[in-house]
Amino acid sequence: MSAASGNTFLFTSLAIIAAWIYNTRRRKATASSGISDNIFGILVLLHTIYIVWTLTVHRPPNLFTRLNIPLTVSVEKIRSLLLREASVAGNGQSALTVATPLPNDLEFLLNKLSGKDSRLLYSRFGQRAIQTCQYCSSTFDYTLFVFSEALLGYVRTAFVILLLTVSVNGRERWRTVAIGALACTAFAEAYVLTTTSASFSIPEDGRGAIMWHDNVSLVRNAVFLLIPLLIHLQSALKPSGPASASLVPVLAHLERSLPRAHLLKYARGAIMRRPELRDPAVRWWAREAREGEIARADPGVQKAAERMGLGFGEARKPTLQGESEIPEGQLKTSARMAVEGLKGVLGHPVS
Repeated sequence: MSAASGNTFLFTSLAIIAAWIYNTRRRKATASSGISDNIFGILVLLHTIYIVWTLTVHRPPNLFTRLNIPLTVSVEKIRSLLLREASVAGNGQSALTVATPLPNDLEFLLNKLSGKDSRLLYSRFGQRAIQTCQYCSSTFDYTLFVFSEALLGYVRTAFVILLLTVSVNGRERWRTVAIGALACTAFAEAYVLTTTSASFSIPEDGRGAIMWHDNVSLVRNAVFLLIPLLIHLQSALKPSGPASASLVPVLAHLERSLPRAHLLKYARGAIMRRPELRDPAVRWWAREAREGEIARADPGVQKAAERMGLGFGEARKPTLQGESEIPEGQLKTSARMAVEGLKGVLGHPVS
C-alpha cells in the first residue's frame, strides 16, 4: 500500500463517517429514526468504508500502470526497471552495483508475459490472474478465475441489499430494482470480458491500450458502493395497520355527526321563530340568491361550466324543427338529488 492511497483512504473514510454522524443526528432531531434505522445505517457505513478501501488501497495491481510503460514493452526492460526500483528502494544504490533478485511471483509473471497473446490476456483479465493462477492455460481458465473472485463481491453486495430491504426497514419496495441492477451489472461484466474485450487488439506501440479488467473492476465496485447508499437514502415506508383500525375513527366521526344532523331540523324552525335571528337569515339568503342569479345568468359562466361538466342549465325541449333536446345540467341534477336526499333525512321543520 502506497502512502498516497493510504492517505486517500483515511481522509475519505473520515469524511464518510462525519457525513454519517451528521445524518444520524439530523434524523434523531426530526424523530424519524429508530433503533433499526441506526443498525442499518451502521451496516451501510461499514460496507461503504470497505468498498472505499477496495477502490483506494486494494486496487487491482497493474505493473504497466505503476511503471508508466506501454503494454508492449519487452520482458527484459520490465525486469531491469523492477530491479532498479527494488535496488533504489532497498538501500539507495544503483542497480548496477547491487543485484536484487525478484520475488518468485514476479518471475512467474514475467515468464508468462513472454508468451504468445499474454499481453492481451493481461489487459482482459488483469495482473492478479496472470500472476497467481498456476493452472490457467486458456481463456476459459482465466475467465473462471476472474469470475470466481468477482462473484464473491456480487454475493456480498446482494446480501447487504437483502438486509437493507427487509420489511422492518421500510424499504422493501426497492429490493427488486436493486437486485435487478446488480444482475444487469454482472451480465454486462461477463459480456465485456468474454466478448467485447476479445474483439479489440493492442496497438503496436502499446500506448493507449485498454486495461479491461481494471476498468471493469472500477465500475463494479462503484456499483457496489452506490446501490446500498441509494437504498438507505430513500424514505422508509412503515407498514400500516389493518384496514379495520382505520375504520374506528371514521365510525366515531359519524356518531358525532349524526346528532348534529338531527339538530339541524330543529335549528331551522328555531331561527325562523325568533325575529332577531330570522331577519339576518332572510337577508343573508336573499343576498346569496341574488348573487347566484347574477352568476348563473352570465353566458361565460354557463359555457365554462358546461366545458367542465358542471352545467346547471334547465332542460329544454326543441322549439324549432331540426333542433335537438338540451338535457339538464349535470350539476343541477346532482344538486336536486342531494336536496331530495336531505329532505328524506331531515324531514319537515318543526312548526
